[in-house]
Amino acid sequence: MAHAQRLGKIRMKHNRFIITRYGKDGQPTGKSTEWKIKEKSNVPRELFYKIKGFLERSIRQSGTKSIESVMKAGWVALNEVGKAFGCEIRDSSKLADLYWWSDGHRFVAWQIHESSLDERRVRKLEKSKALLRIAVVMKKGGHFEIKPQQTRLAQE
Repeated sequence: MAHAQRLGKIRMKHNRFIITRYGKDGQPTGKSTEWKIKEKSNVPRELFYKIKGFLERSIRQSGTKSIESVMKAGWVALNEVGKAFGCEIRDSSKLADLYWWSDGHRFVAWQIHESSLDERRVRKLEKSKALLRIAVVMKKGGHFEIKPQQTRLAQE
């Protein structure tokens, strides 16, 4: 991607997060959405479709459909969409493959799985201090599934 477009800004406020949308000029449009996070929450539809679109584009641009290239494309896409929403990106730890940070807090912990969900790794993901924990299962042929896990609120 030659020029990364800023799609918005994600801010956290207690058990809510707020998405402020940005226009094509990269400036706030004044429209915001506030979303309350529950014990088992999906991401809002708007954010889900942006993530899905970035994943599809990255896989398409990777060329081959080998599992290795699909896995790498998934990591690149999650990195790009996080940056597009103004999150700081931090690399892997023993619990997650990638973190989105917002306002100095772990916002989303991402795990990228090959072919099927590895329950042993998911148990590690659930120990993360990130508010949201999401697994992405990458499959041969460029297919993928986004699987939200329990939020941090489920353990508090």
